[in-house]
Amino acid sequence: MIYTYIPYCEKGKGIPEGKDVGLAMNQFMELLGKDDWAFLGEHDVMPTTADWFRRMERATRAIPDAGFFVPKRYFCDPSNNYLAPAGMGTGPPSTDITVHYEIGKAVAERYDGQLTDITDPPGANISALWLISRKSWERAGGFDSGYKGIDRRFHGKVKRAGMRCYLLEDVYMAHFKEMFP
Repeated sequence: MIYTYIPYCEKGKGIPEGKDVGLAMNQFMELLGKDDWAFLGEHDVMPTTADWFRRMERATRAIPDAGFFVPKRYFCDPSNNYLAPAGMGTGPPSTDITVHYEIGKAVAERYDGQLTDITDPPGANISALWLISRKSWERAGGFDSGYKGIDRRFHGKVKRAGMRCYLLEDVYMAHFKEMFP
């Protein structure tokens, strides 16, 4: 089963205090059954591919031993745009959500079922969204405590544990933080 969670760290807990996303995600992962998966999101991310959850389920069945999966999304930082849908690599995207729903629909149709190995891209920024199994989380040694950089550190831990990481080519999510810099 896949459980969806938006990490939240209580004020007064973690390092930095109240922002320890690594701590919050580890606490959540501990609650999962041995064969369960978690979709870890951020408060400002919205799915725009209508059947995104079904597509994630399909990916977990296709590659059950994956380190993790991430969906396509847009970053204003051009160095991170290898995760963006084609044609969205420059400048801020539209803030009109109907535009993002059209992108989600187009991505789903064009890339239906496609997964791309992103284990080795330089400087990978896979933050904001993860689809990860309890088994992979345990094998990698969990998330580091903290807020900034936990994505890159976890990506490295997954690689060192011998697991692969995949981009869900057919799922697009709008990351609002990146749309309103």
